[in-house]
Amino acid sequence: MRQYDNTEPSSKCKDRYRNILKSNYDAICIETVHASLNGIVRSLMQRQSIDDVLKQIVSSATQLLDISHGWIELYDENRKVAVTKVAMGIVAQDVGKERNGNVGLGEIVRRTGEAIIIDDYSSWEQRFTEPHCDQMHCMVQVPLKAEDKVIGSFGLVSLDAERKISQDEVSLLTQFGALASIALYNAQLFAAYEEELLLRKRSEEALAKSEERYRLALEAASDGFWDYDFNKDEVFYSERLAELTGIAPGQKLTLDEFTRQVIPSKELPKMYAAAQAHLEGRTPFFFFVFRWDKPTGVCWLYIRGRRQCDTNGQPVRVVGSVTDITVSKEMEIQLRDKNVQLNTLNHEVTALYQQVAASEEEMRAQYEELLTTKEALAKSEDRYRLAIEGANDGIWDHDFINDRLYLSERSREIMKLEPREYWTMQEFMDAVVVPEDMDKFNEVRGTYAFGETPYFTCVHRVKTVPGVLVLVKSKLVCDEAGKPVRMAGSHTDITAEYAKNDELKRKNEELVSLFSELSATEEELRAQFEELETARDAFMRSEERYKLAVEGSRDGIWDWDALKDELYLSDRSAEIFGFYPNRVMTIAEYRNRFIYPEDRAMIMQMAEEMVKTCNTEFTCEHRVITPRGIKWVLVRSKSLYNACGRIIRVAGSHTDITDRKKNEETISYLAYHDFLTGLFNRAAFDDKLQKTIEHCLVSSCTGMLISIDLDNFKVINDTYGHGFGDKVLCYVGQKLSKVANNGAFAVRTGGDEFVLLFEQVSDRGEAEGYVNQVIQLFAKPIVLSGKLIYLTASSGVFMFPDEVSTADEVLKCADLALFRAKAQGKNQCAFFDRAIDTVTKRRMRMEQSLRSAFDQNEFRLLYQPQIDAKTGEIYGFEALIRWNSREYGFVLPMEFIGLAEETGLIVPIGRWVLREACQFLSLLRKEGYCDLSISVNVSALELLQNDYVQVVKRIIEEEGVPASFLGLEITESMLMESYESNRDKLEKIRQLGVAIYLDDFGTGYSSLKHLKNLPIDYIKIDKSFVADLADGDSDKELIEPILELARRSGIKTVVEGVETEYQLKKLTSYGCDLVQGYYFNPPVSEDKAKSILKEDSRL
Repeated sequence: MRQYDNTEPSSKCKDRYRNILKSNYDAICIETVHASLNGIVRSLMQRQSIDDVLKQIVSSATQLLDISHGWIELYDENRKVAVTKVAMGIVAQDVGKERNGNVGLGEIVRRTGEAIIIDDYSSWEQRFTEPHCDQMHCMVQVPLKAEDKVIGSFGLVSLDAERKISQDEVSLLTQFGALASIALYNAQLFAAYEEELLLRKRSEEALAKSEERYRLALEAASDGFWDYDFNKDEVFYSERLAELTGIAPGQKLTLDEFTRQVIPSKELPKMYAAAQAHLEGRTPFFFFVFRWDKPTGVCWLYIRGRRQCDTNGQPVRVVGSVTDITVSKEMEIQLRDKNVQLNTLNHEVTALYQQVAASEEEMRAQYEELLTTKEALAKSEDRYRLAIEGANDGIWDHDFINDRLYLSERSREIMKLEPREYWTMQEFMDAVVVPEDMDKFNEVRGTYAFGETPYFTCVHRVKTVPGVLVLVKSKLVCDEAGKPVRMAGSHTDITAEYAKNDELKRKNEELVSLFSELSATEEELRAQFEELETARDAFMRSEERYKLAVEGSRDGIWDWDALKDELYLSDRSAEIFGFYPNRVMTIAEYRNRFIYPEDRAMIMQMAEEMVKTCNTEFTCEHRVITPRGIKWVLVRSKSLYNACGRIIRVAGSHTDITDRKKNEETISYLAYHDFLTGLFNRAAFDDKLQKTIEHCLVSSCTGMLISIDLDNFKVINDTYGHGFGDKVLCYVGQKLSKVANNGAFAVRTGGDEFVLLFEQVSDRGEAEGYVNQVIQLFAKPIVLSGKLIYLTASSGVFMFPDEVSTADEVLKCADLALFRAKAQGKNQCAFFDRAIDTVTKRRMRMEQSLRSAFDQNEFRLLYQPQIDAKTGEIYGFEALIRWNSREYGFVLPMEFIGLAEETGLIVPIGRWVLREACQFLSLLRKEGYCDLSISVNVSALELLQNDYVQVVKRIIEEEGVPASFLGLEITESMLMESYESNRDKLEKIRQLGVAIYLDDFGTGYSSLKHLKNLPIDYIKIDKSFVADLADGDSDKELIEPILELARRSGIKTVVEGVETEYQLKKLTSYGCDLVQGYYFNPPVSEDKAKSILKEDSRL
């Protein structure tokens, strides 16, 4: 339980309330408490509605603490809102109200999972702003949980300023909340159970109706049906299929057993190849035609099927049918034979007329007969031409005697040839067949001409249309002597949809039509009847293909009969719109029910324009209303007009493009917004800034830009992780958005950098008011994900135009002000000042020079000896970095180390220092100085790096130096900041053998009594303790206890800043271990350090 106390009640009030509670609490617990808790327990044993349980929870809670005002709210995780379900007293008016689930007291309860008390809600800074909230004082809110997850909370509030809620009462409410959570969870389970029963009942009824329809359809179908289950390897087949194929009905067959009983063995390879192509997704359907020699005669069967896949796209079943096409196959054969007979008869009749006597009567009769024949042939030719034009395949006919090749319009269309009455075969081949396919074409044609194959079949590429493949099929026609006289066949564009059955139907109709013109016998009537039967079968197959195409499409299909005003929607359209399928409605009903109101006028205007121009195609995108919300659809259609130009029918499709529209909106949003915080991004800011500058210049007004940079945000990232860092950035974005409500443009320009752009401020006073709002955002610590952090920010302010006219100049001035603010410390703000910011510019240029110092080889390491106070021998060295800048000359460490830490450059600099020091230590050991140690300084940012321990270990191993002769110096503030994390890292470093020095001891947080608990080996006493050490012993009281306690804790001591012999003697008498300072040597170069070692190893 957490308590937020924002009042300071007098001690007298506290005592009075404590005495009242002490005298009355036991009596309350005995009666009211047990009665309320028992009521909750009883509710667990009953099946109650959720509303009843919620009301009982609120009622019992108010009785429990004798407070009349209470409520309960539940969280909607999907919409991120908290909904007040039940309320009593002053908060009864909030029933049904939805609030942002990420704000208010309820959000803290949901996040922490604990009960929260507010002593005076009316003055709480995060309270809601409704008028009745001003009357509220002491408030408590308790979580309701399900499976350890907070699903809501209930609360009580007192309007009496003197009434306080004690910790014992909160503990009681917490126990009450646990029982209430169980009751609520039980009611939710019961409600879900009842809803599931209702849905299951509806599903079973719908399934029963669906099964009945399919059963009736299956019984009425003339085709046989089959269904193969991949998982069970089992084939179900209908009685009609058993009747067609002659297999025993009702058997449980595997796929192998089924195919071997139904398909002739010689046809199995072709069947398997067709099935494999479909299962791999290369064909939309599986189909296969084969001849079956039954004991009762020859039978032709047509098998087709379609796969069904699981969510991973893997086939799990194949469903299909078997059709007896024996009649159509026999008709095809008969018509083909009759075509040959008719052609032969035509030649014989022509020869007969040439031999008839040329008498006048004979010539007249011949003339009249020729006229009749001419008319019949013209009609026949016209029908033949129409039939060919309607065919999907191209038709060609080669007269061998005259070497004339006729091409249908479709053949010319497929191969993009100009209209031409006849071709020679060689002209056609040179024009159409690509040279690479010519040899293959001639080879196949030669094989067929010699009778080695029954049909001529060849595939070749088309020279006139790159990328198109044509399948050529043909057959020879011979005279009575067996001499070839012609060859006729087809061109099929095999890159287009396969339409073999349609082409066969057209050829049959053509032959029947020709035959009916030449004969009026009983055979003619029979042929016409058979033609009608063939057409009916073809129509049924076409209808079936259309049905399968509609069912397999992800688009919805619709058809509007304009004369009847009846609109039909397919199952897929019904699914998109969210209503029961097979519904016929008027176009007005469709418009008013489904089309989004704001889109209706646009659609009507487009439709009127289509009718006015008699356009047959219509395409538009619009919104529709469905039970699940608003969707976007793409509508495409084609219209049919009568002779008067009136629409009689329109058919088209619906495509659900909701996801595409959402993606477009998201892309549009992300183009100008930061995806993490929701603020505007740099692209939007650049455009807005330039427009604001232009507005200020034209209107002679003043704009303002506040550049904001979070202090030490990298430390937060490195300490708590980037996920937590993102939450911090979102928090800052939300706070800045509130400031932006005053007319600012809030932007995240990148990383931890933000800006606020004000289009107009009246004067410096108003500007400072806005700046103070920004500063107040970071004045208090914040709690995120249960972690308390102190977040500060530096701000730079620039008011423009102020002699600038471009966005770059404004940004530069704001950055200069920000840079000066950061130089002043954390959580500072600075206005741009042209005079003062000269120094800032130098600091910025120095930062740029610092970034290039590595490349320019401007860093150097100096070494200051550390002396054994007892022996006077050199114990080791402290490595100290120096920067000799080409632009600024010698730069003091205090001037550039802070810059390096702010920019993050301290991390690579620190690693360079560590490696250089190890290399020098390795060099000294090679020259015989094997007992010397070296220590290097470590920054806070270095230590926070997750891989720092690994970096230290790697450098030691690569440079080949013993870890026991290396020391790392850290400050007290570094150790205490992120203490647990840093402590763990230092312990791991010590396990490597590296010594840890606590630098500048006595200037920071450390306490003498905690010294022995720190993970350190040395303490370096700050030189400030030594500087005033004079002839007297007044400072002995400060230094000597430190040295004594360190000695007892097993920690060695190093005293810095020793500059006189007197100081050395005193420190030696106090028991100091090591000393360093200018009394011995200043920091020296590497060569000078080696010279000191060679000249004298004892000082």
